[in-house]
Amino acid sequence: MSEALTPHAPPLDHAILERVLLHGDLRQLSPAQKTAYYVKVCDTLGLNPLTQPFAYIVLNGKEVLYAKREATEQLRFIRSISVKITSREVIEGCYVVTASATMPSGRVDESTGVVALESSKGENRANLMMKCETKAKRRVTLSICGLGMLDETEVASIPGAKPESFSPETGEVFDATTEPVALPPGYAEWLAQMERAAEQGTTALRAVWKDGTPAQRSAMPVSVRDRLKQQATRVGDASAA
Repeated sequence: MSEALTPHAPPLDHAILERVLLHGDLRQLSPAQKTAYYVKVCDTLGLNPLTQPFAYIVLNGKEVLYAKREATEQLRFIRSISVKITSREVIEGCYVVTASATMPSGRVDESTGVVALESSKGENRANLMMKCETKAKRRVTLSICGLGMLDETEVASIPGAKPESFSPETGEVFDATTEPVALPPGYAEWLAQMERAAEQGTTALRAVWKDGTPAQRSAMPVSVRDRLKQQATRVGDASAA
């Protein structure tokens, strides 16, 4: 668990920035340049790049970033943004949710989320309604932060959009529809042990980490490892207090 917490990336020079701003297409960048750009965007917003707050999508022939759940949750936390649902209504078969966001400075913003309910019933209908509320909250978070980018709840509904996965450590972009790599034996059980250990503190987490096989440790996503470390650290801080 002693790996560096920040991906190594070369400096983002002005030539790279100019190509991105003028053309709006990140496919023109090399893997190393994509890493530099990704980390720079995270640093500018105060986000942890290892939690992979952004992902790539090919939209209208261009490769651009869109915000994931990790981005909006971190933005709300670090900027003390308060979000609340102000209205919920069904209009012509569509569920419409309005969310309001407030910053400590007093700035207020508002956004809506809309999903088509059509003839959905039961659990499917409930999931659509929850998705709509999530969409409204994330959209207003991005809006109040001045970020005019898509949220992942919107990506799935865009015809022709092609989501991609990105490794901030290598700069490589992968087709998100690619079949996932098979997990090593015992990974699920070991991960469950890691989750329980994180609730007990860093000492317990390190012990379970060492019990894992090299294949299991390699298979754990950086974002998961980082989340567990942060959780264990918080438990330790709370105990010390």
